[in-house]
Amino acid sequence: VDGPSPTSLDTIVTATGVSEDLLRRILRGCAQRFIFEEVAPDQYAHTDASKMLRVTGIHALVGFSCDEVMRSAAYFSNFLQQTKGKPPSWNVPSPFSLAFDPTKGLFDYYSTVDEVRGRRFDLGMGGTEATKPLVEVMFDFSCLPEGSTVVDVGGCRGHLSRRVSQKHPHLRFIVQDLPAVIHGVEDTDKVTMMEHDIRRRNPVRGAD
Repeated sequence: VDGPSPTSLDTIVTATGVSEDLLRRILRGCAQRFIFEEVAPDQYAHTDASKMLRVTGIHALVGFSCDEVMRSAAYFSNFLQQTKGKPPSWNVPSPFSLAFDPTKGLFDYYSTVDEVRGRRFDLGMGGTEATKPLVEVMFDFSCLPEGSTVVDVGGCRGHLSRRVSQKHPHLRFIVQDLPAVIHGVEDTDKVTMMEHDIRRRNPVRGAD
């Protein structure tokens, strides 16, 4: 489905190779949830929701949510059984680890086993820029004095800090995450990337 005009089911079948009957069921299921609109029998057009899914970051974020998040959620009860309902130690496999690889955490898995999912995760975190800026709603960054330092712990590739720094240029940001996550991300005059494992003591002191 592309452009403002409706696209026929036959055209989509030809483009995807999916059987007509199965594709019709999928598209009508999507249309019931306002992803695509069946404007005439077997004629489909974009809705605001389906257009949003074409944005790379949002597409990746939804993919991550429907794949890793849902698969991990299925193992949450197993996780609770292993921990007997108590706060876990770091060596207890997380629901993600139980779903994908009990020997690796999420970021270890992305960097050593499944770089394709890892790249999608990075893109998905960037996709949060297109969502409502909850951080700015929850905290008034303008109340911080000139030159204040904000530490974004587990800040991925710095998408959020860069956005906030544009709105509040009087602040300095330090984005901390694992080396594999921040690899290749350049510092800016307001945002500095720092390798750090959140399980370790934070090296930054005196942040605001």
